[in-house]
Amino acid sequence: MGAENMNLRMKDFQIEHVQILLDRIRRAKRYVEDGQREAVILSAPTGSGKTVMLTAVIEAVVFGTDEFPAENDAVFLWLSDQPELNEQSRSRIAASSDRLTDNRLVVIDNTFDRDVFEGGRVYFLNTQKLARNSLLVSPGDNRSYSIWETIEATARNLGDRFYVVIDEAHRGMAMSAQSRNEANSIVQKFLLGSPSDGLTAIPLVLGISATPVRFEDLVGQTDRHLFKVVVDVEQVRDSGLLKDRLLVQVPKENSPSDWTLLKHAAERWQRMKNAWAQYCQSQGLPVVSPILVVQVEDGSGAHVTATNLETALGVLSEVIADLRDEHLAHAFQDAKNIRVGDRVVRHIEPSRIDGDSNVRVVFFKMALSTGWDCPRAEVIMSFRRAQDPTAIAQLVGRMVRNPLGRRVEGNDVLNSVRLLLPYYNKVTVASVIENLSKDTESVPPLNVEDDDNVVEASVSGSFLESWKLVNGKPSYLHVGTRTISNLVRLLRFATNLAMDDIDAGAPARERDGVVDLLQKLAHELIAKDKGFASQLTGAAKVSITTLAVMNDAVSVETDENISISSANAEDLYKQAKRGLGEFVVVEFMRREIGHDPVRAKLLIYLLSRREDVTRRVEEVCQGRIEELRRRHHESITRLSSSQQLRYQELWALAKSPEPQAVWLPEVVQWTVSKGSRPWPRHLYQGEESVLQIDLNPWEEVVVEELLRESAIECWLRNLPRKSWSLAYWYEKSDGSYAPGFPDILAVRGGTDGRVLEVYEPHSPHLSDGWRKAKGLARYADRHLGQFGRLAICRIIDGSVRLVDFCHESVRQEGLRLNGDADLDNLFRRYGTPIVGGGNS
Repeated sequence: MGAENMNLRMKDFQIEHVQILLDRIRRAKRYVEDGQREAVILSAPTGSGKTVMLTAVIEAVVFGTDEFPAENDAVFLWLSDQPELNEQSRSRIAASSDRLTDNRLVVIDNTFDRDVFEGGRVYFLNTQKLARNSLLVSPGDNRSYSIWETIEATARNLGDRFYVVIDEAHRGMAMSAQSRNEANSIVQKFLLGSPSDGLTAIPLVLGISATPVRFEDLVGQTDRHLFKVVVDVEQVRDSGLLKDRLLVQVPKENSPSDWTLLKHAAERWQRMKNAWAQYCQSQGLPVVSPILVVQVEDGSGAHVTATNLETALGVLSEVIADLRDEHLAHAFQDAKNIRVGDRVVRHIEPSRIDGDSNVRVVFFKMALSTGWDCPRAEVIMSFRRAQDPTAIAQLVGRMVRNPLGRRVEGNDVLNSVRLLLPYYNKVTVASVIENLSKDTESVPPLNVEDDDNVVEASVSGSFLESWKLVNGKPSYLHVGTRTISNLVRLLRFATNLAMDDIDAGAPARERDGVVDLLQKLAHELIAKDKGFASQLTGAAKVSITTLAVMNDAVSVETDENISISSANAEDLYKQAKRGLGEFVVVEFMRREIGHDPVRAKLLIYLLSRREDVTRRVEEVCQGRIEELRRRHHESITRLSSSQQLRYQELWALAKSPEPQAVWLPEVVQWTVSKGSRPWPRHLYQGEESVLQIDLNPWEEVVVEELLRESAIECWLRNLPRKSWSLAYWYEKSDGSYAPGFPDILAVRGGTDGRVLEVYEPHSPHLSDGWRKAKGLARYADRHLGQFGRLAICRIIDGSVRLVDFCHESVRQEGLRLNGDADLDNLFRRYGTPIVGGGNS
């Protein structure tokens, strides 16, 4: 697919859905060839990178891939409902692609006049330019062709190589009902045809949307098939593209509100600025410069806004000492600089804010209809009233992207955005949180929480050595998610080692090792397998099976025998590259092509299709990965945390669970309830050397027992599904893998040094109890030397009993668990008190 040529490195879920989208397009095109009309839609949450994914699709179609033959004359007509959206989409595509150059990205204006669209290009058009009074829709003295004539002629000439993209994902947020109805009626012309405009229905239409209902309703009025590609919300969350949290803050009761909260917003911005500088400098990255966004009230008459800008600037200047005019900007509709006292606030287009490194403070009203993004917006202050929640949702929806395009390790604060609302209270803010949580069209999927329910805690200086002890411990956080082949992982691993100056020769060496293996296996098969040898004579026929994927089920669509020629040998060669990768196949061909090019291509194809060959390649590659991990472990751990993330991602993509390293942040954010209680000796502490958190009754009993021991230096509530969680893996009833998260970690001090202990309180009434216990026993078996205890706990007769899998006899029985009764017997035989107990 086209991802290899993208300027931006796509997330795994994006790559996966680009491949699915191309498959659905291929299937739709088969129906179009038979005279039918089809529609394909990409439905993905706000913030998932829909434009980036469509860019990869366009690259794949125009320039071709091993799976998709190039359509050099293909035309994409990108239809949105506002002119600003055209320019925004064009800019995003240009930034994402190094092959879709400026001359291939054309915004249609009123001077456009062609008989057909030029091939290999993306044209951007908005529905307003297709209204009846538009200059584009009818020929006149200075126009030879109406835009409808151009569209019709292009569709007639190109058929399924003319793609109309209906952009529902970035609709104008401030559109009136009348404008929206007009836009829908114009879209219907593409779907149904419009005889009065001389337009027949477009054969192939692509839709992109966060909420596909409107597009589905429009397609439902036609006889088109609708091929859906749906991106799961959890995949977007897990990718780290978006912030984890939006914290909403309102004034305390009976306290001054607006200017006090603005001052607090400036202080928060200053803290974020310092935190970003510290993080980026420690990682050798360009420093992220955060932005404070201030949404002001509308104005009237000569007043540009009802919010006192002079007072606002005075408050901001009290906190931000070096705040200069070049740091200030506004995005009001009136595109003029504004004089405020002795300061000048310059005008800036919303789409240019993120790229202007000087901007620190931006004033807005409602100029958010263009769907632009501002990942640098870390603090948002809104002077809008409680009667105006929609304006706030639209603002937030554009400002919760992570500036680095990934989750930040080491400081939870950098994974959150703060929204301050001076004219709301505890009652009205609840509705804001509810609306933001439900508004899937405007707001990306993230946790929206009341700031009062979140505490920040940092590692106590006295527990720093304990914090270091936990870091680096093995964790199986991402089992059960997407996997890739060991061959691909090995080559990516080798590339990373070379990029990080750890092992410059790794890419070529590991590739050559795989090619050596393939040649060895080929020679063995030729010598021992007569059927395999006969297929290399050139006169033989090869059986080709084409698979079709319908509703996630695989079926055989065609099964035929073809004679080998130089033409179809090239097709087989491309299929081999899909299976083994271009890096390996090209080197194999370089070595083998001297004998006979057709034979060499057929040979690598046949090897790539044999299960015994691919299984052997996977086994060898897994062994090489393990060897390289052992050899370079120390060098990898000396890299910056952001560099180490690239390796952690590779371990997470393994088909069989592989450990990643725990990387605890220095600062965490904790969600608490009003009934939470303060706990001493927690690894992370807030005010007064305690942490105010919630524990369930079982966890409370375990922690209380542990705190009776003076040898326990500190403990950690191991929250589930955090980027820093310690996790083991267990096998579910359906045979799939899932991570298990032991609730409590504790550090015990002694004459021999500190050791880490793991406690998993688990009710006997939970159906997965024995499976998790077996998973913890397996974890102990693999990582025994790194822990003092690895225990599963139960409350029996009012006291905590545990079985510790660090003991040989307990562990061996734990590995043989096969039901609840086995686990009950394990506790009867080996259960001991948590304090002073031990298994023999």
